[in-house]
Amino acid sequence: MIKPLNFFLIKAILTVLLSFPILAHSAGAEFSAKAIFIQAFNFSIFLLIFLFLIRKPLQSFFHKRQKDFLVFEEQALKLEKEKQEELELWRKKLLALEQTEKNIQKQAQEEGRRFEEQKKQDLEELSKRLKKTSSFLLNLEREKLKRESFFYWRSQLVENVKTDINRLATSDEFQQKEQAGFLELFKRQKLSEKKGLKP
Repeated sequence: MIKPLNFFLIKAILTVLLSFPILAHSAGAEFSAKAIFIQAFNFSIFLLIFLFLIRKPLQSFFHKRQKDFLVFEEQALKLEKEKQEELELWRKKLLALEQTEKNIQKQAQEEGRRFEEQKKQDLEELSKRLKKTSSFLLNLEREKLKRESFFYWRSQLVENVKTDINRLATSDEFQQKEQAGFLELFKRQKLSEKKGLKP
């Protein structure tokens, strides 16, 4: 198999040799075909020697460029692989964060629902306690009013009785009636005692 550089050399020589008749015809009568051939041959020899001399530096240059390109391509592939792995890692992190966010939202909704139910229950219990307390205070106030009313009417009754007793104590007619009643009662008592002593 022909190397690319040798193929290039063969192609250059063939191009020069094939272009020889054209050069000879364009030169006209001033130059002979032999002189043109010699010049073309000398040029070809010079070109071959030149290409032979720079073949190794060119090969090393192209090999170095190829090696640098391969290193660059390898680094690029490695960097691309790293970036793909990093992208995949970030995608996984993003999915994990989305799942965490969904879990947090679900937990927050459940906590909110439980909190709302607890507050409703607390409000119902508080309402029941307030009803009981208000009923108790109302009954207490009623009893207090009853007691105050009782003491008021009792004091009024006592005052009225005192007034009546004082009025009756100063009345001669009442004194006589009471005295007569007392004597009547005394007589009945004596009679009952006498009847009780009989055999």
